[in-house]
Amino acid sequence: MIVLLDSYTVQSQMLLYSLREAGYDMPAVSIVTDGFHPQEVTSPFSWFCGFENPNLRGRARFFNRLKVPDLWEIQSTGTQGEVVDYDELRARIFYAEPVYRRLIRAVDWLDRQKRVRLTDHYNRFGMRFAQTVWSLDGRRQIKTYFSPNGQVVITENYITGNILLEEEGKTRIFANLPEFVIYFLQKRAFSLDRILYNSLSYPFFVSNRLGDMGIEGEDILFWEEEIGQNIPGNMQSILDHPERRTKKIAIQSLEAYNMLLKLGVDSDKIEKLGMIITFARENQYQKKALILTNSDEIEKLTILVEELSQVQFTIAALTEMSAKLLSMDKYDNVCLLPAITPEQGVKLMAENDIYLDINYGNEILDALQMAFIHEQLIFAFQQTAHRRNLILPENIYSLENVADMIRAIQAVLEEKKMMRYFLDLQKKHAMVETPESYRHFLGDSDDMALEC
Repeated sequence: MIVLLDSYTVQSQMLLYSLREAGYDMPAVSIVTDGFHPQEVTSPFSWFCGFENPNLRGRARFFNRLKVPDLWEIQSTGTQGEVVDYDELRARIFYAEPVYRRLIRAVDWLDRQKRVRLTDHYNRFGMRFAQTVWSLDGRRQIKTYFSPNGQVVITENYITGNILLEEEGKTRIFANLPEFVIYFLQKRAFSLDRILYNSLSYPFFVSNRLGDMGIEGEDILFWEEEIGQNIPGNMQSILDHPERRTKKIAIQSLEAYNMLLKLGVDSDKIEKLGMIITFARENQYQKKALILTNSDEIEKLTILVEELSQVQFTIAALTEMSAKLLSMDKYDNVCLLPAITPEQGVKLMAENDIYLDINYGNEILDALQMAFIHEQLIFAFQQTAHRRNLILPENIYSLENVADMIRAIQAVLEEKKMMRYFLDLQKKHAMVETPESYRHFLGDSDDMALEC
């Protein structure tokens, strides 16, 4: 049994954590890699290129350690960097998550017309492990993957779909990415009797291709995304062809599950299964609210601060704060903390009991996930909610109903039983699971799970 991921995302990380908490310690494969997947996850690209050698040493490259021509300048904001030649932009630098660390993930090199022509990809060892060539009309052409000493190992042709692998003095040619992945899985001698996958893209294609090759198995799709107005085509294919390898579909969002039922999917063909979450602490019922933001665009902040005068608001940022935000310091119940460290962010999570997801811009420090596992009750506006799967729908308000949000916050702070009631609903909405529920879904007894 293996876990096959399209790429290593926050949702993928949560799925792996849930499986391991349930006692399943199987190999995890990420088909696509940005070079920063953890050691416990393998990728065919990094493995064939030699970047999973346990003796390999190095550290991710800080933004100002990028090699550039003499007299060119490297500049950086809190979210990305630039390379300039006097007043001409020559490259854009993109950072690995978390971006505040400013570690280089990719560099887009531009021509005189500001078109991307080359992208250099860097990994957690600080090495350039791949390079993408772009066409004049902005389409990827070829991506070349290198070994630690700079030799070409893999060439991926986006036009033809072919992949060339240099291995043991021979060039192996694969017609497409699924064939390349299957060769990798078989070379690593992974057990393919059951594949757990979380994407209807390449992992789904791999599962189907294995079936076409006569390799039987009982695969499971873990669906982590939302559902639009139609059932995804490849999901419909699974539902229509129970004879193929994929035998179960786990829906990991309550809203997605309800939408699929609304679209006519039989309830016996899909199952609800959320994530296993270990909570860092219990809510202390304090009148303390937290906002983490790198933006000064915070919806209805003044009204909330003035109407909830009994609440201590802490507003923290990884960056310096603008004059607009610093002006909130005039309120006695507001504490402003610019340029905090990630460690301070964790400490703030443990000190507050309400989280206000009311800022525009990117989420920082996995704020919603952190607030959830620190058992904070989360409130948001329709326009600012970052992770709706973690926020109780009735705690997401329209801007016109800010008065209702204020009354709801006052109510839970005045009555502990009400706070506990809504915290329990919040967990139910997020579909917090137990190890036993995972083992039951996978059809294993406790002993069988621990043997994986």
